[in-house]
Amino acid sequence: MTLSFALFGNTVPLNAPAGTVVGRFAPTVTPGADLSSHAYGTAFALTADTDFITADGAIVKTLGGTFADLQTQVLDYLDRPELAPTFPIWIRNFQSKLNRLLRVGGSEAQAILTPDPLTGTCSLPSDYQAWRSVRSIGSWSEPLEYATPDMLTSGYPYGCAGGIPRQFTIKGTTLFPMPSGPVNLTYYRGVPIYLSGVLNDWLLLAHFDLYLYGVLTEAEMFLKNDERAAMWQQQTAAALADLNSADRDARWGRSRVMSAEAMP
Repeated sequence: MTLSFALFGNTVPLNAPAGTVVGRFAPTVTPGADLSSHAYGTAFALTADTDFITADGAIVKTLGGTFADLQTQVLDYLDRPELAPTFPIWIRNFQSKLNRLLRVGGSEAQAILTPDPLTGTCSLPSDYQAWRSVRSIGSWSEPLEYATPDMLTSGYPYGCAGGIPRQFTIKGTTLFPMPSGPVNLTYYRGVPIYLSGVLNDWLLLAHFDLYLYGVLTEAEMFLKNDERAAMWQQQTAAALADLNSADRDARWGRSRVMSAEAMP
């Protein structure tokens, strides 16, 4: 007999021994929560220790979701515990690559930007990577049209201090709405670059395997193991493709894309 974990998408025998790896702790569930009335019918609960789940008396070890867990697994795969001081280099290199590639729903965030009263400009969020939409704020919120810096300057040669923003442009780390006014920015945030003492980030909690494969790629490249680096790079690419595919299905499903432009 098996117990289906809706939280993890895996199954585990009810008499599974302690230490069985079945999945990753779901951050949206409160540790210690009573899940005995779960739809799957079999009682189980998360303990206060987020590394474990109890299922009918069996203790099941999860994959973990912290950078400490990630470092442990990477060094175990390499069988090189003495390389622990180099781990931050590998993870930061991988995160830099991720921030150039990752454009999924989980990386979206929103921010209300209010222009500086003197310059009429807004500073972009520190974790900003790319914009998805910019809308005016008010009883009738409308999307702003993007314009190149030259086009915006030509359209508003003397600036415009008030009114409802209609257009915007971006220069460096600054957003310029015209006319000047507060806007609601939906943007893709980057993965925070690893710092010592940080437990995890949103991507590590949701997609531990992607981090594992990516950091192993960097580690094998560091060790000049080209063959193994290529293997882990393939695993990283496959995990990223799976993430992008799942994200498209979750956000769009089978819906048709509607065009705002005139159709022939």
